[in-house]
Amino acid sequence: MAGTSVGGFSFGVLADVQYADKEDKESEAGVARPHRRRRYRAALAKLQDTLQSFAAYKRESAGASLDMLIHMGDIVDGNGDQSEAELLRVLDVIGRHCRGHGIGTISDTVGEQQQGESKPPHFLHVVGNHCLRVARPRLLSLLNFTSSLAYYRVPLPPHLPWDLLVLVL
Repeated sequence: MAGTSVGGFSFGVLADVQYADKEDKESEAGVARPHRRRRYRAALAKLQDTLQSFAAYKRESAGASLDMLIHMGDIVDGNGDQSEAELLRVLDVIGRHCRGHGIGTISDTVGEQQQGESKPPHFLHVVGNHCLRVARPRLLSLLNFTSSLAYYRVPLPPHLPWDLLVLVL
């Protein structure tokens, strides 16, 4: 979990929620962290705690909350036929803590909160390989992508010298 503020625009980044309704397991030998237990079912509670931590963040310069959270992929672990139902559970948790999820929910320019204003952040997705256990058209629909292509541009405040472009191959 990380939060960054740039010129009146702030965002948080998280990755690899990897929720699944399946038994915990030890990491395989030879991976970066062998003998580490993967706790798939605990991921929803950890996500909720993380979103609450992000909600408590306030930009020091303006006292406003985060404008956006970006999840960097693998929001579910990929549990066969259960993957879509598991994704819906994760999206329910996100929906309770965020203004909307996916680029299709952003109707205003991100980063234009007023001094001291506290709105829940937008939640944006990057598709990870574990997510692809959900059929791609359905996945992109559930994650509120605005086209069948998994890329998008986020409209940032005009005073910033850059745009946020997310490409998913």
